[in-house]
Order: sequence, then C-alpha cells, then structure tokens
Amino acid sequence: MKNVGGDEWVVIVKSVLMNDYQYGTTLDYGNGTYSILIVPEVAGPNDLSITLDGKHIRVSPFRINVVHNAVHGPSSFVVDEAEVSQMKAMTENIFTIQAVDKWGNKAIYSQEHPHNTSVSVESESIDTSATQISYGGGGKYEISVKPVVSGEIYIEIMLNGKDIIGSPLPVSVQPGDFFADTSVATGVGLRRAQAGVQASFSIQSKDAGGNDKVQDDAMFNVTLTLVERPLAPFGIKMFRTNATNEVVVTGTQSFIEEGQYLIQYTCFEAGQYDLMIKDFHGNSIAGSPFSVHVAPGQLSGAQSIMTGDGILKGIAGHISPVLVFPRTILRYRLVSVESESIDTELL
Repeated sequence: MKNVGGDEWVVIVKSVLMNDYQYGTTLDYGNGTYSILIVPEVAGPNDLSITLDGKHIRVSPFRINVVHNAVHGPSSFVVDEAEVSQMKAMTENIFTIQAVDKWGNKAIYSQEHPHNTSVSVESESIDTSATQISYGGGGKYEISVKPVVSGEIYIEIMLNGKDIIGSPLPVSVQPGDFFADTSVATGVGLRRAQAGVQASFSIQSKDAGGNDKVQDDAMFNVTLTLVERPLAPFGIKMFRTNATNEVVVTGTQSFIEEGQYLIQYTCFEAGQYDLMIKDFHGNSIAGSPFSVHVAPGQLSGAQSIMTGDGILKGIAGHISPVLVFPRTILRYRLVSVESESIDTELL
C-alpha cells in the first residue's frame, strides 16, 4: 500500500441523459489517501469516472443516481405562459408551474422529505378563497385562480418564499360571462315618456363581479305594463277602446359599443307603467322593475273631431251642445268632452 501522495487524479461526473459533465476535485492527505469532491448538476443517472494516469480505477465508471436539490423559486417557471397571459374574470383559470432546483433539475421529489415545498399565490385582484393548488407529480403544481376584476393585473407566485421566474406575473383579464343582477340601466326613458313618442334608455352589461362587458353577448327582454290610467279632469268623460284589456309594450334592443345597449320603446296610451328588464333566463337587472310615467301625447286640432247639433245649426243667443273628441298627432283618441259653453253668432 502506497503511503505517500502526489498522484494526479481526474474525476468526472457525466449525465447519461444529457451531454453535461462536471469535473471534481481531490484533496491529497500526503499519505496515499485522497478525498474526492464532486457536485453533479443534472439529476438522474450519471457516470462517475475516476482515473489515475489516464487509466480507470477498478469498476470505474460508476453508475450513480443523482437526486435534485432543494426547490429554488427563482429558477422555477410557468410551463405554458399563454395560460397566464390571458384570463377571464369571475371564472376558474388553470395553469401549471414547474418546480426545479438551482441547476434547473425538475424537482420530482418536491413534495417529499426533505424537499417539502411551500407554494403561495397572492394578488389583490383575485378571490383568494377560490384559489386551489394541487400537486401533479414530477415537480409540477396545478394552480387555479379566479380574477375578480378585468384589465391588467399581477399575480405573485412563490416557491419556498421566493418568486418564480417572471413573478409577479402580468395578466390581461377579460370580463366574465354576462350577469343580469349586476348590469345597470340609465336614461330618461326609465322614468318618463310621452304617448306616441319613442323613448329610450341604455343598459351597461356586466359580469358577476360588476366588470363592464365589452362584447355583444347579452339579450334582454324589455316590457312595459300599464298599471294605472290617468284620472279624467272634472267634466271630462274618458272613452277608451282598450279599457279592460292589458296594455303591454315591448322594447327593442340594439348594441352600441363596449357592452352597452340602446333600448327603445313607444307607448301609445298615457298612464303609469311598470318597466321590467330581464335576461332570457328571467333574471332582472339591477333596479328592475322601474316605474315610468307616460304623459298624454301632443294634441292635434287637425286630427280632433267635433260632433253634435251645435256644429250644424244654432239659434242666435242660445247655446248649442258640441261633442269634442281630442286626438293626438298620431290620431290616437285620448278623451271626449261634452261642452255647453260654445257661443255661436249668426251673420
């Protein structure tokens, strides 16, 4: 047995799966014994070669199995960046991250001792109570998040307390599905209109989180139901052809832009109406039903009608009865008036 040092050793560890290798170092104790230090950087099967004067020692190269080191957040990454760059609000969005060690080795034992790995997902723009993290094996973690706002947001993902590559991750969030309960209507047509004249208001469609919709993907059922007819002034008798039947008016819908819709309707009978705005599943928008007062239409002398003996004949100094049927410019009959105060003068 040799009891002096000074020999030249060459130590190499080479990955079987990749063309990657590292040189080791030797520590000479000067008595014929040596220590070898080698740091493999690729997990999996590796060949460890130990040579002296260009010749392998007995059994060299040795086949060794290298296990990854502790998970390193700054080296870990999102598997498919497209899954993160675009998301939908108020909806479950799923993406996967790959945990690796400092040298980029997949942390296939990241959930086992001593590599137990912590994963955290943080953002002010997500519903943290809906966040789910599950281990899929091979160092992969499936993460489900639910953004609550649309627009540009950021999501921070950390492994073992350190951000992964690109974290906080920029995310472009589109509005979620149309939701009637949070959608809102504005405009004069929600409160008042005039008989025979087209009235209108607008609806801003929203998702369940109250984010404004952008696309044209909402359908509304708009109806106005007459609930109270106006009282006739003293001395005026009301004549209506629809005095007992229900009066229901349907509105029309047209898309404007950015999730906004124009609703138009025309009521031909004055009175108080209940305005209902629902989606086609029967869900009402915020504030529905609205109360709309429809004022009588503009009267037209040319369209109004007068009957009675007073328009055909009369006696000087005597009052003759005249029956007046006022009509609007659309020839809609409002009331009839029986008058005894029209003076006639014979020429």
